[in-house]
Amino acid sequence: MKGGEQHQFEISPGNPLYNTEHDYDYLGNYSIKAELVGDLNPAEGELELDNYILYIPSKPADHPMVQDYQNNMLLVPREEVSKDGSELDKVGVSFYKFRTQAGNWSVSEAGDGLHNQLFHKHNSDLQKLVMNPNAETTYLLHGMKDFKDSMDFRSGMPKTLEHKIKYINNTLVTLTMNSDPVKTIETESDGIIVSTTIDKYTCFSEDGLLKVRIKNTGNLKTDYIVTVTKGTMNVLREIPAQAKTLEPLEEAELKFNVWTYRGNLATANEYLIRLTSPTGKLYQEKIHRFDTDKYTTKYSWDLQEKNTASTGVGGVSVLGDNTCDDKVDFRDFAVMASCWLVGIQ
Repeated sequence: MKGGEQHQFEISPGNPLYNTEHDYDYLGNYSIKAELVGDLNPAEGELELDNYILYIPSKPADHPMVQDYQNNMLLVPREEVSKDGSELDKVGVSFYKFRTQAGNWSVSEAGDGLHNQLFHKHNSDLQKLVMNPNAETTYLLHGMKDFKDSMDFRSGMPKTLEHKIKYINNTLVTLTMNSDPVKTIETESDGIIVSTTIDKYTCFSEDGLLKVRIKNTGNLKTDYIVTVTKGTMNVLREIPAQAKTLEPLEEAELKFNVWTYRGNLATANEYLIRLTSPTGKLYQEKIHRFDTDKYTTKYSWDLQEKNTASTGVGGVSVLGDNTCDDKVDFRDFAVMASCWLVGIQ
């Protein structure tokens, strides 16, 4: 719309097309046509209740279950209901079938043929709720997973079920307008990478910190995305991108944790840094090169250093080298032990 102009219209499955050319109340500057294409597939499908029968207490009017019918409605699968009353132990069994069934049985007990009635289903769910108020019921509607906290009842309303849909069902609508008066409005400002810095750190450590300073060089408030990708084989792990919204001419510094791992070496490394818009427009990219130091901890083989600082009696050049072979081993220990034993004798 032009400037602050607003326009409202309604379309529905019964009236899926709207055109401003036929709307005498529309005083705008654009010719607009709206068409309802259809519903997009929702994340959650609609409830399938074709195979169920809803039972609502209705008589007598002063009965507590009737007065509180919304908490006593039962939803029963059709296969558990006798359509013509000819099936025993199902909801709706007829009195004639119940009366005559005993004649075919040699032994019968009170209640035979009258199991699985609405009373039994209602009572079994009440027992569940006594044990656990949050339990999911089998027949009581208000305790079923699909109906919990989704039913709407109002004072004086007919005894019907109104179910609130919990999910959002999106609809696809096409808008068509004359493009002649339409002007393109730029909503992105250019940006630059002001600087990139990283202090030298040691291999195998997780102390690397890359600092990237960016700037909005335009006149509009704009969103920017900074990505840091691998430039050499020596860097480790993926580095998550970061987003920042900047006012015109505003600067900001983003910090990224970086790692290196390939060998305990003083090496040269690099990262590729890109500044883009959310729509993918590239403002600037830069390669940052940096060095890492060798890890200073010495391994066991590095600790095998010879002591040449002293010279003992008998020309021993290494402390403890009693055999004068420039190393200290079990032979030197044997010489020392023999001297100790001689001294004891």
